[in-house]
Amino acid sequence: MTGEIHTETDRPVPASRRRRARRRVVLILVAAVVAVLLGHGQRHVPADYVTGHSLNGQSQRAPADKTTIRFAAFNIHGGKGEDDVRSLDRIAGCLEGFDVIGLNEVHGSLHMFSDRDQAKVLGEMLGLSWLFAPTERRWWHDYFGNGVLSKLPVTRWERIPLAGTRHKGHRNVVFVVISMHDQRLNVLITHLDTRQDREGQLSTVIKMFLELDPPAVLMGDLNTRETDAQIRSLLAMPDVVEPLYEVLGNQTPSRIDWIFSRGLQVVDAGIFDEGASDHPCIWAELSMNNSEISNN
Repeated sequence: MTGEIHTETDRPVPASRRRRARRRVVLILVAAVVAVLLGHGQRHVPADYVTGHSLNGQSQRAPADKTTIRFAAFNIHGGKGEDDVRSLDRIAGCLEGFDVIGLNEVHGSLHMFSDRDQAKVLGEMLGLSWLFAPTERRWWHDYFGNGVLSKLPVTRWERIPLAGTRHKGHRNVVFVVISMHDQRLNVLITHLDTRQDREGQLSTVIKMFLELDPPAVLMGDLNTRETDAQIRSLLAMPDVVEPLYEVLGNQTPSRIDWIFSRGLQVVDAGIFDEGASDHPCIWAELSMNNSEISNN
């Protein structure tokens, strides 16, 4: 008798049990990594300021006989219509014949390995140059934002983030400089917040619009109706024109999508809703006013 006392812990652990323990550790680590990646990927990260000199698929020159520009502002709701069917074909059908188009609620590519955002798809469908201007990144790629389509050459553009307090629903304004017969046209395209940041963002874009040299255009989904004090003040300014009011007068419908202009003459304007989105498309045909054109 040796006097030694053997316990359960002295016995060797079977290899199968050790393998199961290692698998559990590996699974726990994998689950932790996946949880971190999912938590990071689903975050709405605001897109940075970016500038460039031309749109994708850039047009070279405006036709020599072109004297007016047809603008459209359309919140495309990601291509989803009132029937809850997503169709960029219907959206493209609404945008035929316009020269400069401001898009809101544009979706990026389906995954990080593709560059097929909705602005690019629509630009290729319509034979126009395009720019996707994301307001936020999600799942490691440009996820959601605004867009520009143009038949006319663009000499410079800026994607400018707007201040916001919410963790999602980030916003920006897209500044585009268009060249028409060697004359400069300044255009702002935006989509504003619906909640606490709307008033401050509206003040910012109005200030930007009024500081631009004419001719200038501000258009997009401002999430603001004509009863708003800032909109009333803007409409009261002698050099600011809202083409729909000019054409439709008292028949102008209440809405939250707008086109404002300075230094341009209204030829025609309208609004139509074919059910391709949850917003109508508003448009204006404007003529350059040579006495106020900036060549800077």
